[in-house]
Amino acid sequence: MRGLSLLALLVVIAIMFILWTQNASTVSSVKKNVEPQVQRIAGQDTSGRPVSDTYTLASVMENGRLRGVRVSSLAADSIMRSSYGLKEGDVIIEAGGQGGVMMSARDTSDAEMLKAQVMSAYQYNQPLVVERDGKKLTLQPSGNSAQNPLDQLTKPK
Repeated sequence: MRGLSLLALLVVIAIMFILWTQNASTVSSVKKNVEPQVQRIAGQDTSGRPVSDTYTLASVMENGRLRGVRVSSLAADSIMRSSYGLKEGDVIIEAGGQGGVMMSARDTSDAEMLKAQVMSAYQYNQPLVVERDGKKLTLQPSGNSAQNPLDQLTKPK
């Protein structure tokens, strides 16, 4: 009887181990797919560094009104450079945010609000409109094509 109980216990432990390894594999796979999306929503680059630490924006005023924010510095490895093609000297005049609503510099007198909207555009994979060399350009983020990265989070099966 003791032998049978021991055998039953070993079978139960083996079944639990098999189920645990299958779950661990699924969790690892989901983490690999979801982590870059979560980092973007959190405002971080792939190394976990805050994206806002990779660029500096300065207010550009025209006739006493906010015209936009100028990219005054941009790290060589900034995700804003590689994802958007942003360059030093660009003047950001519009930025998309959650839900795809574009905010124009002319709609606000608050440069800090526009700077926050630039960060939101990165987080929610929305476009930026810049003036570069006298031309107005719409910069679409590369990579994830979802309008809202929350819509594309991988769901476990």
